[in-house]
Amino acid sequence: RERWFHEEELRQLLGDRQELFVKGVRVAGEKCVLVKDELDVEGSNIMNLRTQKNSEGNLFFLSIGKTAKTFVIVKGSATAQGGQVANKLYNTVKHLNESKF
Repeated sequence: RERWFHEEELRQLLGDRQELFVKGVRVAGEKCVLVKDELDVEGSNIMNLRTQKNSEGNLFFLSIGKTAKTFVIVKGSATAQGGQVANKLYNTVKHLNESKF
């Protein structure tokens, strides 16, 4: 089933994120916990989130990367660890930033 980001969800993720560590955030309708926020840290530019368990008992890690021109959002499989998802995105964001994209 496809899910899309809602405008309000994007505003929360990209605006003032101080309360996200406490309140969490919804991403494409799924309740998520903010794990690490380095979205505005030069050289990292990554935010890591984790979903709550779904009806099958699975949770998923998401990472959001920021470049000068875009945001990249990835969601790991049910078996992927958070570090795996973040590392793959980190390399992509680094390449895009070096390419001035």
